[in-house]
Amino acid sequence: TDIDFMYVKPMDDVFDAMLLPYDSVEGKTARRKIEMEYPERVMPENIEAYLTRDYHQVIPGRKAAFQAGFIILKPNPTVLTEYLNIIREGNYVGGFSRENGWGGKGYGGVVGSMAMQGLPAYYYDEIRPNTTVELNGCRYNHMGANIFYQDVPNFIRKYKDLHGKCRRNVEGCEDCRKTDLELVKNMH
Repeated sequence: TDIDFMYVKPMDDVFDAMLLPYDSVEGKTARRKIEMEYPERVMPENIEAYLTRDYHQVIPGRKAAFQAGFIILKPNPTVLTEYLNIIREGNYVGGFSRENGWGGKGYGGVVGSMAMQGLPAYYYDEIRPNTTVELNGCRYNHMGANIFYQDVPNFIRKYKDLHGKCRRNVEGCEDCRKTDLELVKNMH
């Protein structure tokens, strides 16, 4: 976590869901308490990482990077080796197109895209898919961020048809600026 991060509620359920067997009573109980960004998605049996995404930086049609101030990783030497191999290969395409970033897959064009925001997003989305849980960013890693297309820095005025819509590209997006603080687990 970043230095400007504050825990306001215990995170035991997050760690229990990651470390306990997924089919144990304790593991199932912990998993039911996890608030996911997309609750309709199936939680992986083996959770290797928890993350939140930086939706407030997303340019229309682009992939959201991870919010680097909050990532929980399960130690795994294989993951470290694969991660380092990606860095050594250096397959990063510069620029702001949909084909930029790591592996030319669109994980670029935002703050931290070459490092702590874009690289883990590329790695866990493309190299090790279905091993992460995206946590609800209004409750975990709460930043009071505006994730609607309406304000600068990355709302481009030519996308007038998107004004006021959620950057997650879903209906009914939670407005983190209005989230009840009693629901917030930690802040950044």
